[in-house]
Amino acid sequence: MDAETRHQLKQNELATALGKLKNVEARKWLQTIGIVVVLIGLVAGYKLWTASREAAIDRSWSELYRIDRDAAATPALDPVAKIRELIAAQPNPDFQVAARLRLAKALNTRAINDAAQHDTLMREAGAALQGAPAAVRPQQRIALDYAMSQVHESLGEFDRAKAIYERIIATEAYRGYPAYDLSRVKLDSLDQINKPLKFTPGSRPVPAGATAPAVGGGPRTLTEAITAGNPALMESAPSQPAETPPPPATPDQPADPAPESEPGAAPPAEGTGETPSAGTPGEPPAEGDPPPAQPGTP
Repeated sequence: MDAETRHQLKQNELATALGKLKNVEARKWLQTIGIVVVLIGLVAGYKLWTASREAAIDRSWSELYRIDRDAAATPALDPVAKIRELIAAQPNPDFQVAARLRLAKALNTRAINDAAQHDTLMREAGAALQGAPAAVRPQQRIALDYAMSQVHESLGEFDRAKAIYERIIATEAYRGYPAYDLSRVKLDSLDQINKPLKFTPGSRPVPAGATAPAVGGGPRTLTEAITAGNPALMESAPSQPAETPPPPATPDQPADPAPESEPGAAPPAEGTGETPSAGTPGEPPAEGDPPPAQPGTP
């Protein structure tokens, strides 16, 4: 093989290698461009999804805040059902806490106005509070705990309410929040409520058969009501003598003497039965009266 032939063969090999390199570089560029496009699409999709989620959260907050106004404007709207619908549609933890607190408040208001369903509604309020997310901020957790203590207290479950108050007070992270101070006040009031009643001995209870005082007749005081229902009390009670009026004056026994009139007093009116005292200065003695004594005469 001569030199020219060998030179041509080397040129062909070089051209073939350069062609292969171009193909590899083209594929790499295509792959790089594809990866970049995919990344751009993912970022754009994430941003669109985030914006859509934030918009949905904002709408849920807006509906929760104006639910009272909407209920007042539309009597057919049930606030409790609407809040439950929002809770089911919006999983955001902050919204879940706020919505469940609002639902418990609405159920409590309904329970106050419906004595027959009071316990049932308050237990529904407790279930709504217990369904809140566990991993929440301290201000949210203390609000949930305090609302739950109010549910127990409304149901008469004072021991459970007291346990929650004690847990709130014992949690250092809760210091400084209004519910912390309210829990201390509530705990003191529960201690006063749970004190047993002490009756002072000495007074009998009202008998079961005693009737209430009647209008226009019957017993008028508690003593009369007690004695009316238990006549044995009157038999065992000591009798008190009745106060007797003074005896009337008789012709042989004059009435109490009238007080002496002061000098210069006017005589009593005619027909009153009183007589002027003798010896009044400036008045002549009446007929038949002895003359007044003169000074110096024995």
